[in-house]
Amino acid sequence: MTTYTYEETLYSDFHKDVYGFRPGQSDSFYTASPDIKQVIWDQLGELFERNQRDEEQKNAEAIENFKKYLSRFDSYADAISDIVKFNDFESTLDVEDYVWNQGILFTDIGRNILNDLTHEFERQECVV
Repeated sequence: MTTYTYEETLYSDFHKDVYGFRPGQSDSFYTASPDIKQVIWDQLGELFERNQRDEEQKNAEAIENFKKYLSRFDSYADAISDIVKFNDFESTLDVEDYVWNQGILFTDIGRNILNDLTHEFERQECVV
């Protein structure tokens, strides 16, 4: 007896995780035999893992590039202050958008940078 690891109720979510959109009602998975469903599921798993590796690589490159940018400043505090001044943020959403555009928002360093930039933005807003 063959053991299947696919989960029909999670297929739409898994498809979205891999491709960025949900499958249509006419997707072949829904009418496939259990053996074919397993093949499709396994292929999604392989693509998901590849996408994860690609994203980790992109994050690592973005972090390295941002660290190089920060190294141009005399200190980390100067970098944070100057980034806020130079970008003329109007709200904390602008700060978050800046970090997102650097490609680091969903990383540990990105969250720390966002926190520091947000605090500096709020501090500078109080001074003005």
